[in-house]
Amino acid sequence: MVNVIWILENIKKHSSFYTELKVNLLLTSAIQWKKHNPNTNTVLYCDKMTHSFLSDINAIDIWDKVHRVSFNQQIDKNVFWASSKLEILSGITEPSVVLDHDFVVYKSFEMYLKDKVIVGHAENGESYYPSVMDEYVKRTRHILNRPNTNSVNCCFNYYPNPAFARSYANTSLELMKEFTKLKAPNSNYLVYAEQLLLKHLLDLHNIEYQCLIPDIWHCNDRRWIKGTKGLIDTAVIPLHFRHYWMDKPKIVGSLDGFNYINEIEPLRRVITNGSNVDMQIISKLNRG
Repeated sequence: MVNVIWILENIKKHSSFYTELKVNLLLTSAIQWKKHNPNTNTVLYCDKMTHSFLSDINAIDIWDKVHRVSFNQQIDKNVFWASSKLEILSGITEPSVVLDHDFVVYKSFEMYLKDKVIVGHAENGESYYPSVMDEYVKRTRHILNRPNTNSVNCCFNYYPNPAFARSYANTSLELMKEFTKLKAPNSNYLVYAEQLLLKHLLDLHNIEYQCLIPDIWHCNDRRWIKGTKGLIDTAVIPLHFRHYWMDKPKIVGSLDGFNYINEIEPLRRVITNGSNVDMQIISKLNRG
């Protein structure tokens, strides 16, 4: 049985880390996945503070298993805020999905979880990802040599081969640690060490993979380019899942046609109907 994994580390070490939107999305993501994919194991890995918070709101039982872990503090979390995902991935022993907490499904994905790696979508990182001429990239060539700027998005990753996943994750962590020593300045080096590296290793080892959706995200231009290969056709994506991704700041600020109340209420209903979570505590959190 495939494990489906969420990872949440409180990188602020402060209660302000838990916002209303973030918590509602995490819980909704887990509840919806379990509803539509009952033949998988749902697992959450979190730090001590997050475990305590989830216990306080009576949310622990949403997952089949919840593991309280200590994450590596030698990596700069301000830049590599998603490093905890790679830490957990570096230890998996079974086929696993790693799911972002802002990824919500509306249909079953079990039919896709077979023998091929799955990623969210392809990305064109030209003029966005650090290139071979970047000073930090040059100084980490012993880890990742001559990369190009093609990448894959890691909002949804399925790893049928745990050995490959562990190897990839350990290389990613090695890059993050080295970038931390070099004082890499921003999260472009996170996506380089996570998403670009994954694409590089898949190609290097001739590992066949599939994208959930066919379209390609152009990072620098912030637009979608029409693609041809994906498990889910572009026209029906909203029927299958929603990756809240870059919509989150717009939702919090009710910007560009988004309305916070209209967005948060469906999440609240899912949690209320699917759990015994104390919604009053969540409603008192800052929006985001």
